[in-house]
Amino acid sequence: MASSAPGAEAVSAGEVASTDIVIMAMPLHKYTPLDAQALHGKTVVDAMNYWAGADGQIADFAQPLLPSSQVVAGHHSGSHVTKSSHHVGYHELEPDASPARTTGRRALAVAGDNAQAKANVLDFIHRLGFDCVDAGALSAGRQFVPGNPLFNGRVDTAQLSALFADSKSQSDDQFGE
Repeated sequence: MASSAPGAEAVSAGEVASTDIVIMAMPLHKYTPLDAQALHGKTVVDAMNYWAGADGQIADFAQPLLPSSQVVAGHHSGSHVTKSSHHVGYHELEPDASPARTTGRRALAVAGDNAQAKANVLDFIHRLGFDCVDAGALSAGRQFVPGNPLFNGRVDTAQLSALFADSKSQSDDQFGE
């Protein structure tokens, strides 16, 4: 098996059965060939992004009102899909991690519909060395996709919360929520 992130290790679907959290970080078009049954009951972190320029046009993601993570969750309906970690590069994970209570500690957002799965992901990201902002439901994942100010940059919890509140307000207006 191949890996493109230093320190990351790709595993077989069978090996996934013994894990608590599965990070789905691969080219987005590969989410459907992945055995959904192998992820049944698992907490899944969707760390993928849809970029039509890089991915080409993928019909599943052509619906602007449906965030990509909800499409992924629809295919992996037996899993507890969350959206996070797609707004930090793998090459930033080690250098940007810092101990808890460090001033200016980088924050990442987490969205999800299952409270326990989201709590597990929030804890996992905290243990990786990042603060977390609970973004709410999985549909909130549309607030921190490419092209949105939440997607880029290194921000702390206060900055991320402020950006999220502003982005949510704009999105609510745009999508009539």
